[in-house]
Parts: sequence; structure tokens; C-alpha cells
Amino acid sequence: MLGLPFAPPYLGLSEFERRKVMTGINYASAACGILPLSGSKAKECLSMDKQIKYFNLTIAKDLPNVISNSEQLNLYLSKSIFLVSVGVNDYSLNYLINLNGLWTGYTPEAFGDFLLDEFVIRMQQLYDLGARTFVVNAAFPLGSTPFSVVNVTRSKEVNQQINYFTSRVPERLQELQSQLPKFSFTGVGKFQDF
Repeated sequence: MLGLPFAPPYLGLSEFERRKVMTGINYASAACGILPLSGSKAKECLSMDKQIKYFNLTIAKDLPNVISNSEQLNLYLSKSIFLVSVGVNDYSLNYLINLNGLWTGYTPEAFGDFLLDEFVIRMQQLYDLGARTFVVNAAFPLGSTPFSVVNVTRSKEVNQQINYFTSRVPERLQELQSQLPKFSFTGVGKFQDF
């Protein structure tokens, strides 16, 4: 919608290509989430931690090849837009199926609060690396997806559980905005009850 080119996938680029990209890089990975355990059964799953690690490598190794000094690099990063879309897989591939038993005894609210805390930690890490402007995609109602229909029979309850997380994302980001100079965000999707 912004008329920008699609950002190429990080793992799809050679080292040579990574050193020339100036239009952004896509670090996203299907079936992954905020928590490293989410999607850990996938062969090449890039958790948010791995995505941040690769972003850090881009800043340290690749961008200095096309941006000559640290002041210009910081300005470039501060004017960039960072799309963050996470949370759904942490529910669908972690909390709801609870294969490893880690979440036994966690209420949906306790898991949501834990996930929010972990999300804020990673957003702070991105900020510390130079990111300033974020577009955050709200987690969608998971209860009506094919995964949930097949694996979870309580679709309305599932939607309420994920909504606990989704509805609190803006207030947690507003807290960051009040603490971090030039941190700004906008939401995509609904940040309210589904």
C-alpha cells in the first residue's frame, strides 16, 4: 500500500547480496514466534530472537558497506519502518497444544502477561539497535483458523485467550513510547475484542 518494493528474505540472499540491499530485509519466518519454543519443531524456524540476531548482523556487517559512517547509519535506521507481526504462533504452536507441558497450570492471562513481557523485551532490543518506527500487526482471531478447527474445539474461548494478549499490546507499547525517545508505533488490525 505504501508503494515500497517487497523486502527480500534474509536467508534467501547471498552474503554478497546482503551487503548491497538498501530497501529493507525480511527476517520473518513461518510458524515462529516471540518465544524460541514456538515453532521449534520446524526445520528452519527463525524465532524473534534469531530475527533480531540477523538484524544485528545486518547492522554490523552489511549496512556499513553501503553507509559510510555510524551517524548516517543511525539516521538511516531511525527513518526506517519496522513491521512486527507476532503472537499468533506462540498461542497456536506453543500454549494451546502445550506439547512439552511447560504451560500446564498457566491461565490464559498468565501466559498472555508472560508473552507481553517477552515481546516488550524484544521490542526494546530492536530499539537499542536503532529501530524507532514500528508497524505492529495485531494477532488475528485464531479460533476460526483451520489449525484451531482441527486441533482445538473451543474457538470462541481461543479467541478470548489470544485477545487478552492482543488487546494489551498497545498499552505496553505506549509505555515504551513514554520511556524511549523517538519510539513510535502504529497498529494494523484490531487492537480490541474480536
